[in-house]
Amino acid sequence: MSEEQKMLEIYQEYLGCPCTLYMPMEADKKMMEIYLQALEEGKTEGYTPLLLVMGDNLLETMQYHADVEEVFDKEKVATYRKQMLSATLPDVKTFFDTRVSEMQEYGEAGYAEEMIGEMENGEPLNHFISYRDYDTWTTYPLILAKIPVKNPWEVFAYVPFGGWNSCPNTEELMAVSKYWYETYGAIPSVVTGDTLECYVKTPVDAKDAKALATEQFLFCEDIVIQSGGDGTIGWLADCLTMSNVWYFWWD
Repeated sequence: MSEEQKMLEIYQEYLGCPCTLYMPMEADKKMMEIYLQALEEGKTEGYTPLLLVMGDNLLETMQYHADVEEVFDKEKVATYRKQMLSATLPDVKTFFDTRVSEMQEYGEAGYAEEMIGEMENGEPLNHFISYRDYDTWTTYPLILAKIPVKNPWEVFAYVPFGGWNSCPNTEELMAVSKYWYETYGAIPSVVTGDTLECYVKTPVDAKDAKALATEQFLFCEDIVIQSGGDGTIGWLADCLTMSNVWYFWWD
């Protein structure tokens, strides 16, 4: 049995749901098509598809949250999952306000005029990028997990990966994802050890883009500060008006 097959079995046992392994492929557009097909099927079959990138520390982080070792206790995993699904989620406005206060406390630029910038020079992002290995120009080995939840934000109860550095914890990931799903239709779609990508069927309207970009900056400041763009919220807002994929990366 290959290492990828072994990992598939471990993920499937941890998640307790159907999982499919996809070995590296050159046509990552095909992987996007597979995901979108699963997204449509999930609406009638009662699941939310989530692509998990193998080959990093994602599984270790998931096990850490559930307080289990490599040979894990299924009851502990189920208990953690149940706790997260029944938890009272944080207030989103309070979450964003707290992030602003933290930036001010540590002297970060936050809302300095030069960081807000003009809404210009953006580029579209209409395909997932975190599952591509840029050394080989193929996808990484991937697992498509059919998470048995109808509410997309609840996938984080099954795949908890935050709570380190500035990455929000599980409850915060769920709360913000719920808010963005209900407001913009954003669906958590791809998770690696340090990235999250969401899919939206329709790019955000220009009139709403700067407010959303500001929220995304507070949620994950690295996408602005360490971006390949001009490092402003306005640039991110311009990207969002033409993009079906939202990308988040925590250093």
